[in-house]
Amino acid sequence: MSTEIILSQLHAKRGALAAAVPKTFRGALTQESIIQAVGLACERSPNLRKCHPQTVYTSVLFLVRMGLDVSGYTGEAYLVPFYNSKAGRHECTPMVGQQGKIAMAYRSGMIDRILTGVAHAADDYEFDLASGHLRHTFDPALEDRGPAVFGWARVWVKGSADPLTEIMPAADFKRIEDAAAKKNRGKLSPAYTQWRDEMFRRSVLSRCLKRAPKSTDIAEVLNRESSFAATTDPLDVSWTDADTSTPADVIDAEPEAPKAKTKPKGRPKASKPEAAPGMDGMP
Repeated sequence: MSTEIILSQLHAKRGALAAAVPKTFRGALTQESIIQAVGLACERSPNLRKCHPQTVYTSVLFLVRMGLDVSGYTGEAYLVPFYNSKAGRHECTPMVGQQGKIAMAYRSGMIDRILTGVAHAADDYEFDLASGHLRHTFDPALEDRGPAVFGWARVWVKGSADPLTEIMPAADFKRIEDAAAKKNRGKLSPAYTQWRDEMFRRSVLSRCLKRAPKSTDIAEVLNRESSFAATTDPLDVSWTDADTSTPADVIDAEPEAPKAKTKPKGRPKASKPEAAPGMDGMP
């Protein structure tokens, strides 16, 4: 499917798209600008052209309802293509980036300030759990700061002098990376290999925002991330490999705790040989 077909179908539903935009953003998010942003997203992620058009439309509708730019160039939101082998087709899902979450938090009127960072082994840092004191400095001229030690996020809630502070050890983020790789048949997405610190900051910010007062829009975004990861079988969804230009092309919800194994009843059946990898309809 070409970009022109996707855009023409969105053009046919431009009235519904315009109606979904919050009133405060109708000057910036017009019918024409939304459709143009989708065209830019298709250029950025060519596999969007393979996605079922209805899934592109619903993804765009969700993001414009949040007042976010869908092109991917501003870091606010992304249209992410993936292959659903159960449905036997490519589909699109909406992703809200770190900049989008920060913008939505400020917009809610509940948050005064947000800061995030990743501390590396060569940095100077200290953190006191009891007081919440955090200090992190580093030399920006240093090319190799060593491996990441922890990610941090601080959110100042309006009316509160002390910020909410979240610390995510590198081991916790590694588990998120492993869960993301599992969804991609063991292959880590370029989002994690090329923009690892950005993904680290995004993950710890999401965790911190869950503790903060939030608008219904932010709550919906965070719940959508968690529910998508929790209800999707890792064998049935594979992220497309063409989205190397976006630092947020994977859902980074934290992995669920493993379920306890139950003892099988009766005599065990002889196991069948496993199918060769990559034979489930993967493109």
